[in-house]
Amino acid sequence: MRTGAVNKPSLKDNRQFLEVVFMKVFLVDDSVIMLKKLAEMISSIDGVEIAGQATNANDAVKSIVKMKPDVAILDIHLNDSNNGIDVLKQIRKEIPSSVIIMLTNYSSPEYREKCRALGADYFFDKVTEIQKLNDTLKQLFKENFSPTEEIKELVD
Repeated sequence: MRTGAVNKPSLKDNRQFLEVVFMKVFLVDDSVIMLKKLAEMISSIDGVEIAGQATNANDAVKSIVKMKPDVAILDIHLNDSNNGIDVLKQIRKEIPSSVIIMLTNYSSPEYREKCRALGADYFFDKVTEIQKLNDTLKQLFKENFSPTEEIKELVD
């Protein structure tokens, strides 16, 4: 060992101290059935976990602000006085770094434009673009949370 060098243990020696990082996703939809299907699909993606779920705007905003998920997936239509667009506005103001994905049956050009203007990062139709949602989540994880090759080599 060189003089003055500090003997640092390798990552291999400290595997138990490495934090496993997951991309946390919060789901908002008024359909419990849709929430279940989305949770099943998203949970099957390596490195992605469901941080929480809500069926109405009020619970969604409270939970998302508290949990600060990496991604929020919002339906436009919710069964209360507010809707997914209201949630989008509030979340964009409170947590500007969150990725917000609108997933809805209301996929008209007007809704797409309005949501984009309010800060939605993505907008998908529930029926025709569900695979795009899956692909987008995988890509977001890969770009933002996936360990580098160097870290993979150190840990192996």
